[in-house]
Amino acid sequence: MTEYDRRIKRIKILLGMLIKEAISLNHQLDIICCLLQDSERKNVIDAQKTVTK
Repeated sequence: MTEYDRRIKRIKILLGMLIKEAISLNHQLDIICCLLQDSERKNVIDAQKTVTK
């Protein structure tokens, strides 16, 4: 295996790690968005209750 082959292999491994990290971050972002939407929905409901009192 030449130095070039070793570098290519290392780059592929690093790219794979980056892709896994990006997928993980995307999943975390989806969770955060869902939590924010739930919180926003709750705030709207609370505001409606306050107005109707």
